[in-house]
Amino acid sequence: MMVRCRLIATEEPRRICIARCSCGEYGCGSTDVTIVRDGEVVHWDWHVEVPVPHGITFDAETYDREVARIGAQDPAVVAD
Repeated sequence: MMVRCRLIATEEPRRICIARCSCGEYGCGSTDVTIVRDGEVVHWDWHVEVPVPHGITFDAETYDREVARIGAQDPAVVAD
C-alpha cells in the first residue's frame, strides 16, 4: 500500500493541519498551513494559530529532499 505524503508541494494549493495542542483535538491550539509550489520555490501560508506574522518560502529542491528524508525516517509523520 502506498502512503500519500501530505507535505508534498504541488502547483495546486493544499491546506493541512501541521500542529495541535497536546489534547489532540483539532481546533484546540491547531496550526494549519497552505502549501503550494511556485516554480523553484515552495510557499507555506499560515492559518488558525499563526506562529509567525508572515508566510515562509523554501527552495523547492531542498524542500523536496527534506520531505523525502522525514518520510523515510517515519512515514506516519507525513502520511495523509
